[in-house]
Amino acid sequence: MKLYAFSGLGADERVFEFLNLEVPIIPVKWIPPQKDESLSEYSKRLSLKIDGREPFGLIGVSFGGMVAGTISKILRPELTIIISSATKSSELPQWWQLVRKTSILKMIPSRVIKPSPFLIRWLFSTKNKQLLDDIIRDTDADFLKWALNCILRWNNSEEPVNCFRIHGDADRLIPLKGIVDFSIQKGGHFMVVDQAKEISAIINKRLKSIQR
Repeated sequence: MKLYAFSGLGADERVFEFLNLEVPIIPVKWIPPQKDESLSEYSKRLSLKIDGREPFGLIGVSFGGMVAGTISKILRPELTIIISSATKSSELPQWWQLVRKTSILKMIPSRVIKPSPFLIRWLFSTKNKQLLDDIIRDTDADFLKWALNCILRWNNSEEPVNCFRIHGDADRLIPLKGIVDFSIQKGGHFMVVDQAKEISAIINKRLKSIQR
């Protein structure tokens, strides 16, 4: 089985390099979004990159988890791994709900949409500050603004297909809410990197259970 991987907001396959899984990981690169495209519409186009002729699973981190969950309802994979993300819009933190009621994001130009490195480091509470800084620096500002708007408009109450959710109990960006299969102690939003060994062991055990 292969795992098709979706990273966070504008991030790339670097967030998966620390995982040591017993199946191949195939990073799926983001495609340019169309104007005012919803998460559902975007995910449908992105799903065309996945070869469903062989057994496969999906793995998504943060925003990528929302995309993976949406695609799972289209392609119905054997496993959908959601890390540091929400499976339903009701699991997003309260401050997201407050921002959703305003138009503040639309008024912020793309060129200044990226938060300061100090705020990002605090939200992600990561040990690997250099990698996080590099990813944020390389993030496309227009994509970031579109994705943030997508999250604000996201309205989903259905669980992903064959969902397996892993979340950190110290996540500041998307605090743990709802039902999870594994809660990682002291796991922040960047735990897929910081605690990759523990997360790899959990995923490999789950993979073995469905491949018997």
